[in-house]
Amino acid sequence: MEEIIRCMTRLVTVIVVSFPLCLSFPAAADNYANLFVPDEVLSLFKSAPKKQKLKYCKTGKGSYERVKEYSVNPPYRILGYNSRMDNENEVEGAVQFGNFVISFSTIYIDLLTKGDEARQQIALDALYEWASGSALLATKSCVNEQGIADRNCTSWKQPDGQDPSDWMDYNKTQIDVMHLAYGYYFTLASFKPMDPKHVVIKNWFDEFFKRNRRPKDVSFGLDLNYYWPKLFSILLQKEEVSAKAEAREILEFLLSELDGLLLDDGSIKDRTTRGNRALWYHHSSLAELMITLEMARRFDLPIPTNLDQRIQMAGEIFLEGFLDHSYLDKWAKVAYRGIFTPGQQEFPKSINLPNGNSWFYIYAFRYPNNPVAKRLMSLLKEEKPNIARRDGLVGFGLGCIYAVANDVR
Repeated sequence: MEEIIRCMTRLVTVIVVSFPLCLSFPAAADNYANLFVPDEVLSLFKSAPKKQKLKYCKTGKGSYERVKEYSVNPPYRILGYNSRMDNENEVEGAVQFGNFVISFSTIYIDLLTKGDEARQQIALDALYEWASGSALLATKSCVNEQGIADRNCTSWKQPDGQDPSDWMDYNKTQIDVMHLAYGYYFTLASFKPMDPKHVVIKNWFDEFFKRNRRPKDVSFGLDLNYYWPKLFSILLQKEEVSAKAEAREILEFLLSELDGLLLDDGSIKDRTTRGNRALWYHHSSLAELMITLEMARRFDLPIPTNLDQRIQMAGEIFLEGFLDHSYLDKWAKVAYRGIFTPGQQEFPKSINLPNGNSWFYIYAFRYPNNPVAKRLMSLLKEEKPNIARRDGLVGFGLGCIYAVANDVR
């Protein structure tokens, strides 16, 4: 049955390619559709010699070989996450999808740096394979057509988080496809823009944009609880002047809400208190917070001085907690949706992280004289410089752009 569905999908794809529809999204990425990088930063990056860009951004052929491999029989759905999401290897489609997204996060930034036509073609073909095969669209949607949550979807029915959760299947699928979309419009959409494969890819992305949950409360995780996808869709679908005006209005609201979530001591509400996962939740939330502030700067919004100061304190909490897990105990012992074990955190031993590393480089760019920034950069120098080329939390190696900009400056 699945093969029949795939064949029918291919037939529909041929029809769509032959008779392109009037799409929501533009044919190619425009600068105003860049949500993430302020003009000053992007200008510094563009002014750098190619050799300097390659230092942080180069990607070997392995990533391209992997996406070709992952594009054979792409998963039709994601199914099987528990609420704690600690069972990825047992989840249908999850490993292939996760590897695809991480690989593309390095490829997108490689394309921006090199502009190699052969490699751009590999990337376009791989993404087309997923789109033309309707990959992941059989994942259960947990919202209605208005983006309102379906109460039949569940999560955290058990305190230990081991309950099956269709909410987690849905959220993981939606957000990671958004990450693919961010990188695509930032880099790949302008390559051979008249190639009909772009029509299929954009229609595929459009299906997921329609399935996004309507953002309401501001909270960390899920791309700031679906506010990033909302902002991105505004930039893609609306005329430039009105898009910027609406984006600014939303970002002003987000700044005021984030001000309340970042506490006076630099800890993050309901995140730095997550038991033995506190360091990870603090790290990933700080990444979302700092990237959202860069969005605000992108639209010329001022950042409150007090908020800037607390962000620097939040960076110190991460660094000290990374170096000594017991440093986090006074927050982690609250064990909000978590299990507290004194002096222990579930976190990689290396700062070479595939997800969320962009904030390290943003922090160093914004606060170059801060001792925490200098220590972070010292730790990063112990790794290969091009770890900045990937970030699955954003969908492309945003940190690479800031690393280069910081060097140029």
